[in-house]
Formats: sequence, C-alpha cells, structure tokens
Amino acid sequence: MPQFFYFFIRFKIFWVFVIFEAISLILVFNGNPYHRSVYINSANGLVGGIYSSSSNVKQYFHLKAINDSLVAENARLYTNIYSKDSSFHTKDTINFKDTTAKYVGRFVYIAADVVSNSTAYRNNYLMLNVGTADGVTRQCGVVCNDGVVGLIYDVSEHFCTVISLLNSNAKISAKLDSVNNAGTLLWNGLNPRLAQIDDINKHVKLETGQGISTSGLSYVFPRNIKIGEVDTFEVVGNNNHISVKLSTPFETLYKVYVVRNLDFEEETKLLNSIKGKQ
Repeated sequence: MPQFFYFFIRFKIFWVFVIFEAISLILVFNGNPYHRSVYINSANGLVGGIYSSSSNVKQYFHLKAINDSLVAENARLYTNIYSKDSSFHTKDTINFKDTTAKYVGRFVYIAADVVSNSTAYRNNYLMLNVGTADGVTRQCGVVCNDGVVGLIYDVSEHFCTVISLLNSNAKISAKLDSVNNAGTLLWNGLNPRLAQIDDINKHVKLETGQGISTSGLSYVFPRNIKIGEVDTFEVVGNNNHISVKLSTPFETLYKVYVVRNLDFEEETKLLNSIKGKQ
C-alpha cells in the first residue's frame, strides 16, 4: 500500500495536469455546442465502428446458418421460374406443376449439402446429406443455382449418391433454347467444363453461345433448367457434333437441390405400356 501512495506522490505533477485537463475538456464541451457536437459525432463513429466489427465477427460464425437459410429460400423461389400456380410450401421443399413441359408433372425441390465430390475421373460421383427420410428416391435429378448437376444413383436413409454430369453413364435430355431441337447430352471424360451432344440434325442452325437447357422430356427434370451453352460445333455425317460449355461449377459445388417428380412412376408406367405394344 505505501508503494501505491508513493507512486501517486512521485508523479503528482502529472496527475494534477491530468485532472485539470479533464476539467477543462468538460467545461469546453459542456459550454460550447460546436465542440460538444464534434465530440458526440466522434464518439458515435467510434462506438459504431466497434459495433460494426463485432457484428461482422458474429456473422462470420453464423455463415452456415445464413447459407442454409438462403438455400431454403431459393428452393421456395424456384416455383416462380416455372409456374405461378399450383404451388405450396413445406419446409425446405416446394411443389409445383410444370405447365410449360410437354408432360405436366409435379416436382419437389429438396435442399441438400454436398458432402463429397469428384471431378478428376472418367466416372464421377457426388454424395449428398439427404436420403429416403427426406423424400429422396432413385428417380430424382439434382440441380444447383447454376444448372444441372446429375442424377440420383442410390439412396440410404440419410444420404444419397449422385451420378455427376461428368460421368460417362449420365445421359440428359437437352434442347437448344432458340429452336427447341432436343438431343442427348453426354460427357466424353476429357474436359470437366465441356460435354457433348451428337444427335442434333445438321440442318439445325447453330451459333456459339446458344443456350442449352433441359427438354422436359425425361420426366426427371422440369423444362428449361440451364445446362450450358454452345462452345463449338461441326457437322459429322448427318448430325451436328456440339461441344457444350457447362454452366455448373462442379469443382466448387456445396449447395444443391434434389428434384423429385411425384408423377414419375405413373408417367413411366404408361410409357412402358406403350413401348410394349410397339
């Protein structure tokens, strides 16, 4: 304790200066509106900056919750892309009638996280954190905000595997947006950013940058989900050989949507009964 008092006594001149300086500042700010406003504005700026930094830190630690919320909201908003009627919402899914497709079906979008993904092989797969408990079946497609991702291959209770578009076994019914001619999209296993369509008639007019999307003829995807655009093309025999620049960034996929057609079994049953009589 004596050392404590000795410290103040030793620096008594400094402490007297501090006390009088504080009194002077109080008198100046209380007696002068201009100086008081400058002080208040400066204090507000300092406190506001501290609160802003604190808020940014809190938001950083809540990024996953924020992202999940945005993904769920995106799933709900997908209904406005294809139809404005016959829609209803259930948690992270949306149901709607795709009235633009040749075959009208009811689709459900289920938000999911990508838990594993490959892009370096001839046959690439993804794994998602949704399964039969979430309403996922093998007759489902997978999309993201940028376009088509692939097709459900197998399903467990809480997970599913997906055949990526970057897989030699993936076949997607695709169309040219401007002329609506449909063909089959395949991947040759070479470039993860390019796929191919080889069965579009050579008389169809093509242009670089021409949009390519789902045709709606496979019962798996609604019509007009983006796939990519024409990168290059050439005539081979009676058909155009089209190189398609894929819109989906497969190397950085984290959030996707499983697309389930609730009328898939009914539609395929009728189609198979027709094929059996041909």
